[in-house]
Amino acid sequence: AAAERAAAERAAAQQAAAEKAAAEKAERAAAAEERSAAQRAEAEQVAADKAEQRAAAVEARAAAAAERAEAQEAAADAAAAARAAQLRAAMAAAAAREDYAAAAGLKQELAAAVAAVAAGADAERSARLSDLRREVTMDHLSTAVPLQTAVHEKAHIIIVRHGEKDTRKGQKDQGLSDVGQKRAQYLARCMSQATPTVAMPFGPPTYVMASHGKSSKSHRPIDTVVPLATALGVTLDSDIYFRDTEQFASHIQEILQPSMTVVAAWHHNEIPNLVKELLGQEKEKLDALGWLSKWPHTCGTDRWEEPGYLPNSDQCYDLLWRITLVREMYRDEL
Repeated sequence: AAAERAAAERAAAQQAAAEKAAAEKAERAAAAEERSAAQRAEAEQVAADKAEQRAAAVEARAAAAAERAEAQEAAADAAAAARAAQLRAAMAAAAAREDYAAAAGLKQELAAAVAAVAAGADAERSARLSDLRREVTMDHLSTAVPLQTAVHEKAHIIIVRHGEKDTRKGQKDQGLSDVGQKRAQYLARCMSQATPTVAMPFGPPTYVMASHGKSSKSHRPIDTVVPLATALGVTLDSDIYFRDTEQFASHIQEILQPSMTVVAAWHHNEIPNLVKELLGQEKEKLDALGWLSKWPHTCGTDRWEEPGYLPNSDQCYDLLWRITLVREMYRDEL
């Protein structure tokens, strides 16, 4: 019995020793796995940090390249604007000498200079250059009438084409289409704001005009600015027939006051004649000075697309012409 107890004790001791050894081995294996996992995690974190650093470096290089490209574009645009100013000054000098051939040549050079900068430009840059292009082609009063040192009074006449019409067969060719009516509401919202804008430096207009069509019964110009007159709380002046451009110019001279802004909606074919009568210049001189002698067929913008039913040769509604009249304080007339 004693021998059996001794054998059992030895077996139990051996079993305990084996279990302890197995437990210690398991602990060592777990510790090793934990160390290995920690090492793997550390390695993965190092790799992630390096990848993030590489991505940040790539992003920084891309940002630097974009900044350089933007700076180069800005420099090119500034150079174009400076060159345009030089050419406009030369145009004014040529016009003052009545050398209209030279003025016309300078106008062509001016347009080519702007076109060269705009060639291949993306949409955002084209939008930035659009103001320069419009200034080049339309707003040349300051180059035609060099300002003197005396104090001047200014007034603006803004002429817009009436809103879109529906030219499809069977549609009445008298009023505005749905798009034209929406344009009328849009003009009212924009032009009735109290804040001055590039187009209206004196703030909202104080006088609103529209031509009438006599026997044609066309009332599109009136419909175009009725919402604007309503928003401003002014009476719409629609007493002038759209072909009576001389009466328009005379009426403007009668009503115009310093810092006044007049908005007039008209049929587009007569708008260049309104400008001619306002400025007392013949078509050849206006061409030489850089004014457009006819309303453009297209506005040249990708930001607005006219309805498909309008012919391609008649899709420029998103445009305005501004004439700035200047009076020297010691003169009685504009």
